[in-house]
Amino acid sequence: MIGAIPNPTRELTVPFANNQVQSALSNLSKYMIGSGAGAYNQENYDNVIGQVELTKTEFLSAGVSIVVAAHAVSDAQTKVNIEVRRRIGSFDEWYEVSKAKDHIDTVVKSLSTLLANPTAADNISVEQVETAKAESSNSHVTGFVVFALFVAAYLLVVAS
Repeated sequence: MIGAIPNPTRELTVPFANNQVQSALSNLSKYMIGSGAGAYNQENYDNVIGQVELTKTEFLSAGVSIVVAAHAVSDAQTKVNIEVRRRIGSFDEWYEVSKAKDHIDTVVKSLSTLLANPTAADNISVEQVETAKAESSNSHVTGFVVFALFVAAYLLVVAS
Protein backbone atom coordinates (compact mmCIF):
# COMPACT_ATOMS: atom_id res chain seq x y z
CA MET A 1 0.00 0.00 0.00
CA ILE A 2 1.40 3.39 -0.98
CA GLY A 3 2.00 5.65 2.01
CA ALA A 4 1.61 2.87 4.56
CA ILE A 5 2.80 3.74 8.06
CA PRO A 6 4.65 1.11 10.14
CA ASN A 7 2.72 -0.56 12.94
CA PRO A 8 2.97 1.44 16.19
CA THR A 9 5.04 -0.37 18.82
CA ARG A 10 6.30 0.21 22.33
CA GLU A 11 9.00 -1.64 24.22
CA LEU A 12 9.20 -1.53 28.01
CA THR A 13 11.49 -3.12 30.55
CA VAL A 14 9.64 -3.73 33.80
CA PRO A 15 11.22 -4.62 37.18
CA PHE A 16 9.16 -7.80 37.61
CA ALA A 17 10.00 -11.45 37.10
CA ASN A 18 8.81 -13.06 33.88
CA ASN A 19 6.30 -15.31 35.69
CA GLN A 20 4.63 -12.25 37.27
CA VAL A 21 4.32 -10.58 33.87
CA GLN A 22 2.93 -13.82 32.36
CA SER A 23 0.30 -13.95 35.07
CA ALA A 24 -0.67 -10.34 34.40
CA LEU A 25 -0.88 -11.03 30.65
CA SER A 26 -3.24 -13.95 31.22
CA ASN A 27 -5.69 -11.62 33.05
CA LEU A 28 -5.18 -8.57 30.85
CA SER A 29 -8.33 -8.84 28.71
CA LYS A 30 -10.59 -9.56 31.70
CA TYR A 31 -9.17 -6.60 33.62
CA MET A 32 -9.42 -4.21 30.66
CA ILE A 33 -13.05 -5.12 29.97
CA GLY A 34 -14.06 -5.01 33.64
CA SER A 35 -12.28 -1.74 34.38
CA GLY A 36 -14.13 0.13 31.66
CA ALA A 37 -11.28 0.32 29.14
CA GLY A 38 -13.53 -1.20 26.48
CA ALA A 39 -14.12 -4.62 24.99
CA TYR A 40 -10.63 -5.88 24.25
CA ASN A 41 -11.23 -9.50 23.33
CA GLN A 42 -8.50 -12.02 23.97
CA GLU A 43 -7.95 -13.97 20.77
CA ASN A 44 -5.20 -16.19 22.09
CA TYR A 45 -2.74 -16.52 24.92
CA ASP A 46 0.42 -18.58 24.68
CA ASN A 47 2.21 -18.96 28.00
CA VAL A 48 5.07 -20.90 26.39
CA ILE A 49 6.25 -17.97 24.31
CA GLY A 50 4.69 -15.36 26.60
CA GLN A 51 2.34 -13.66 24.20
CA VAL A 52 -1.27 -12.51 24.27
CA GLU A 53 -3.23 -11.21 21.31
CA LEU A 54 -6.13 -8.83 21.93
CA THR A 55 -8.56 -7.50 19.35
CA LYS A 56 -10.64 -4.36 19.41
CA THR A 57 -13.20 -3.40 16.81
CA GLU A 58 -13.64 0.23 15.92
CA PHE A 59 -16.41 2.30 14.40
CA LEU A 60 -16.75 1.50 10.67
CA SER A 61 -13.55 -0.56 10.75
CA ALA A 62 -12.51 -4.17 11.12
CA GLY A 63 -10.46 -2.98 14.08
CA VAL A 64 -7.01 -3.70 15.37
CA SER A 65 -5.05 -6.58 16.78
CA ILE A 66 -2.78 -5.84 19.74
CA VAL A 67 0.07 -8.26 20.39
CA VAL A 68 1.73 -8.11 23.80
CA ALA A 69 4.82 -10.27 24.24
CA ALA A 70 7.02 -10.71 27.30
CA HIS A 71 10.64 -11.91 27.37
CA ALA A 72 12.82 -12.37 30.42
CA VAL A 73 15.86 -10.09 30.54
CA SER A 74 17.05 -11.31 33.93
CA ASP A 75 15.53 -12.96 36.99
CA ALA A 76 14.08 -9.64 38.12
CA GLN A 77 13.41 -7.86 34.79
CA THR A 78 11.18 -8.56 31.82
CA LYS A 79 11.00 -6.89 28.45
CA VAL A 80 7.44 -6.25 27.21
CA ASN A 81 6.80 -5.54 23.52
CA ILE A 82 3.44 -4.13 22.40
CA GLU A 83 2.51 -3.90 18.73
CA VAL A 84 -0.76 -2.68 17.23
CA ARG A 85 -1.70 -4.05 13.80
CA ARG A 86 -4.66 -3.34 11.56
CA ARG A 87 -6.81 -6.44 11.15
CA ILE A 88 -7.28 -5.60 7.47
CA GLY A 89 -4.82 -3.46 5.53
CA SER A 90 -2.31 -1.16 7.14
CA PHE A 91 -2.14 2.21 8.83
CA ASP A 92 -2.13 4.99 6.26
CA GLU A 93 -3.65 8.00 8.02
CA TRP A 94 -2.32 9.94 11.01
CA TYR A 95 -5.56 9.61 13.00
CA GLU A 96 -5.39 5.80 12.74
CA VAL A 97 -1.91 5.84 14.27
CA SER A 98 -3.10 8.23 16.97
CA LYS A 99 -5.90 5.82 17.91
CA ALA A 100 -3.41 2.92 17.88
CA LYS A 101 -1.19 4.81 20.32
CA ASP A 102 -4.24 5.26 22.57
CA HIS A 103 -4.66 1.46 22.53
CA ILE A 104 -1.00 1.07 23.54
CA ASP A 105 -1.46 3.53 26.42
CA THR A 106 -4.54 1.61 27.60
CA VAL A 107 -2.63 -1.68 27.54
CA VAL A 108 0.33 -0.18 29.42
CA LYS A 109 -1.91 1.32 32.13
CA SER A 110 -3.84 -1.93 32.55
CA LEU A 111 -0.67 -4.03 32.62
CA SER A 112 0.95 -1.75 35.20
CA THR A 113 -2.15 -1.98 37.40
CA LEU A 114 -2.11 -5.78 37.20
CA LEU A 115 1.60 -5.91 38.00
CA ALA A 116 1.19 -3.59 41.00
CA ASN A 117 -1.95 -5.38 42.20
CA PRO A 118 -2.07 -9.00 40.95
CA THR A 119 -5.55 -9.57 42.41
CA ALA A 120 -7.14 -6.64 40.53
CA ALA A 121 -8.64 -8.95 37.89
CA ASP A 122 -10.10 -11.22 40.58
CA ASN A 123 -12.37 -8.38 41.73
CA ILE A 124 -14.09 -8.25 38.33
CA SER A 125 -17.18 -10.40 38.02
CA VAL A 126 -18.32 -12.38 35.00
CA GLU A 127 -21.43 -10.19 34.84
CA GLN A 128 -19.31 -7.05 34.45
CA VAL A 129 -17.39 -8.63 31.58
CA GLU A 130 -20.55 -9.83 29.81
CA THR A 131 -22.24 -6.44 30.23
CA ALA A 132 -19.25 -4.61 28.75
CA LYS A 133 -19.11 -7.02 25.79
CA ALA A 134 -22.85 -6.59 25.15
CA GLU A 135 -22.55 -2.79 25.19
CA SER A 136 -19.64 -3.01 22.76
CA SER A 137 -21.55 -5.24 20.34
CA ASN A 138 -24.52 -2.85 20.46
CA SER A 139 -22.30 0.03 19.35
CA HIS A 140 -21.00 -2.06 16.44
CA VAL A 141 -24.57 -2.81 15.32
CA THR A 142 -25.24 0.93 15.39
CA GLY A 143 -22.15 1.53 13.25
CA PHE A 144 -23.28 -1.07 10.74
CA VAL A 145 -26.77 0.48 10.55
CA VAL A 146 -25.29 3.93 9.91
CA PHE A 147 -23.04 2.50 7.20
CA ALA A 148 -25.99 0.67 5.59
CA LEU A 149 -28.02 3.90 5.57
CA PHE A 150 -25.19 5.74 3.81
CA VAL A 151 -24.92 2.99 1.20
CA ALA A 152 -28.69 2.98 0.66
CA ALA A 153 -28.75 6.78 0.27
CA TYR A 154 -25.86 6.62 -2.18
CA LEU A 155 -27.58 3.95 -4.26
CA LEU A 156 -30.79 6.01 -4.34
CA VAL A 157 -28.89 9.07 -5.54
CA VAL A 158 -27.01 7.09 -8.19
CA ALA A 159 -30.21 5.37 -9.38
CA SER A 160 -32.03 8.72 -9.82
